[in-house]
Amino acid sequence: MCWRTSLRCRLILLLLLPSLCLLGGMMAAIYASAEHEANEIYDAQLVHLAKLLLSMERAEVLAQRDGAEIVHETDIPYGHEYEKNILFRIWRGEELRHAPSNVPDLGPRQTQSGFIDTRRHDQPWRLFVVHDPEMALTVETGETYAIREEMIDKILLSMAGPLIGVLILAPLLLSFGLSRGLAPLTTLSDELQVRSPEALSPITSPNLPSEVKPLVESLNGLLETLSGMLEGERRFTDNAAHELRTPLAAIRTYAQAAEGAASPEERKHAIARLLVSTERATHTIEQLLALARLNHAIGKKEPIDLLVLAQEVYADWRIEAESRSQKVELLLQDVPALSSYRGLLRLVLGNLLGNAILYSPSHGEITLRYEVEESLLRLIVEDTGPGIREADVPHIFESFYRGRESGNIQGAGLGLAIVRRACERAGMTIHYEPRLGQGSRFIVQGSLS
Repeated sequence: MCWRTSLRCRLILLLLLPSLCLLGGMMAAIYASAEHEANEIYDAQLVHLAKLLLSMERAEVLAQRDGAEIVHETDIPYGHEYEKNILFRIWRGEELRHAPSNVPDLGPRQTQSGFIDTRRHDQPWRLFVVHDPEMALTVETGETYAIREEMIDKILLSMAGPLIGVLILAPLLLSFGLSRGLAPLTTLSDELQVRSPEALSPITSPNLPSEVKPLVESLNGLLETLSGMLEGERRFTDNAAHELRTPLAAIRTYAQAAEGAASPEERKHAIARLLVSTERATHTIEQLLALARLNHAIGKKEPIDLLVLAQEVYADWRIEAESRSQKVELLLQDVPALSSYRGLLRLVLGNLLGNAILYSPSHGEITLRYEVEESLLRLIVEDTGPGIREADVPHIFESFYRGRESGNIQGAGLGLAIVRRACERAGMTIHYEPRLGQGSRFIVQGSLS
């Protein structure tokens, strides 16, 4: 149905249906008002006629004390089509003195005064009765309800024509008005349809209604986000291709050298270099995959025992740390449980501890501790490595960036980029603090609530 898919149809129905209901209510109110006013007018006429006839009969009684003959109108033709629907009766005592003969018999004299509703010959009648006890006079005036109903019907019929015209023209006028009102949306739709998929510039349609501006602003925000994501993806792809080109080329070179080695010693040396290049390529690919996975589903939050998680992470680096005679301390006893994403937090701690172990010298010290301030938890990783030059600090969280202190340490410059992205996805923050002459300090901060 069109109202499910068309905004124009939906607006027409939403405007037209209440209008029809309002119109129906108005018609009912008009009918009730017309009925009330008609009854008031006709009742007043009955009262007026009764009083007039009573006054005339009083004058006749006073002028003539002897009886008068009953006057009938059987030989008088109807003067009007409504005359048969109107009656009067004049009584002296129990004697009917005057009454038209063209109306049905309404029975004996009415003893009740005022208005009376009765039914004779399947017709409802409205009577008004007035008594004069002093002269023993009773005057009855009446008419059928058909007169009143006919007048009300004529009033409603006189209004029906304009109302039917309104019912016919209202949808057309509403459709025309809505078409003009929705023209900015049509223009916006046409502009978006002709755009190429690569065009992610903001929408700048002029004269937008205030109701449409939030939609356009949201679309522009989405386009800006998509533009940034696509630019990041392009930059990431270019850098990844560049970073993988070197180890892949080295693998090819050393494989060829091993194949053409003249002696077992040369072949052994080439294979050793081949393994190093393969390990470097593998590490780079693993880091790229980890960074790519951060843009997808991250699971659900769960309570995390940080000491247990840190011990699991350190187990992956224990052999490397012990081979360098390094001291690694996990000062996380009594740390509050943190509700977060386990996979993301493992990536953060794994990269920070791994970097601290790799960049710290032999017999160096690495510490993972925590601080709690109100509802905030800070995880702090400190090392005794060379630190980071001030000029490199603004770029350390960028993908594929490696500072001068990296030296011959293998890596792709993705570790801290992964840490920052994982913190963003987990709703946490990370920042770097230099330790003058003592190494580096990285602080991860998150909420305990």
